[in-house]
Amino acid sequence: MIGIFRQPYPVQNEPKVKIFTSLGIGLFVFVLLSIFRPLGLNNLPFGHALSFLLGYGIITTLCLTINFFLVPKFFYNSFSEEKWTVGKEIVFILWIIFMIGITNSIYSVVNLSLFTVASLSYKTLLFFQFAALTVAALVVTILVLLKNLRLTKKNIQLALEISDNLNHKQRLSGKKDEMITIESENKIDNFTTNVINIIAISAAENYIEINYEENDVLKKKLIRSSLKIARDNLKSYTAFYRCHRKWIVNLDHIRNVTGNSQGYKLIMKQEELIIPVSRNLNKELILRISR
Repeated sequence: MIGIFRQPYPVQNEPKVKIFTSLGIGLFVFVLLSIFRPLGLNNLPFGHALSFLLGYGIITTLCLTINFFLVPKFFYNSFSEEKWTVGKEIVFILWIIFMIGITNSIYSVVNLSLFTVASLSYKTLLFFQFAALTVAALVVTILVLLKNLRLTKKNIQLALEISDNLNHKQRLSGKKDEMITIESENKIDNFTTNVINIIAISAAENYIEINYEENDVLKKKLIRSSLKIARDNLKSYTAFYRCHRKWIVNLDHIRNVTGNSQGYKLIMKQEELIIPVSRNLNKELILRISR
């Protein structure tokens, strides 16, 4: 059971989606409360009630915006696609719900004391907050698990179809004796090998790791450089493709394609090497590797 919560899960990194989600949920909260007007607010003049309820919508929007944009910046490593899991997604959503509930509870106690529409206390609101969070935990867990199952099933099926139509042509077949140099930042610690030996290159903070083959053995070379420099060095070879913000892959070395809820993964002929594909590049990748 614990293994389910450790399964990979997609991270939402699109700023537009985050903004529209924050505004949409904030507006939904405002409209919903305006219709039902709880806490005795139906006794207030309509204009006063709406201005008060607007505060709930604004607070909800601000809580979502802060959590969507600022929290990932402070915990960058935890929010990376490679480390994000079903369990982390559930905890993050519950944290947002908790923050929205707490801030709106404080807003209620402070502002309702200005009206004589309801008698509320922090203790009462906190009780309802934790009760609501308990219910939300079950609902959120079920929804996240269902979404993870749906995305995984969909991506695995599509990956199988891509693998069946994989074009195994050797784009570097005429380059067997051609050497290539991947430059370092200082132009001194360069790495030179036969171009067909390079399998993939990954970013590692201020370094890049070159995965290459030597006498049928997978080896790795770390140099201080960037994927931009590596891509410039390899730009004349159509076999090399930047499939992810952290990876450049040699298409000639792809054995097949698999998938999970985060998207596609490239299984290289050297099976211990599995390379992720950015979700926004899925269609482009299919065109590059299919018949």
